[in-house]
Amino acid sequence: MSDPHDEFKEKNVLIERKESINPSDITSKYSMSIETYKDILGECRRKLFEVMSRRARPHLDDKVIVSWNGLAISSFF
Repeated sequence: MSDPHDEFKEKNVLIERKESINPSDITSKYSMSIETYKDILGECRRKLFEVMSRRARPHLDDKVIVSWNGLAISSFF
């Protein structure tokens, strides 16, 4: 359900949930140092940024029509 177009099929997806991750828990679970954990996480983030930077950026709405409409609407109050 969360991958309707099968874009992530047979791929690894980096997920780090800040509210539930304690680096010391991860490092003790996998018997590694915190420095190693941070190095691995940094490398994953670097690769993710590299791939994301090759994608086309979404279009920006740089029109001022919305602000004009807001100004017109606020004049009624």
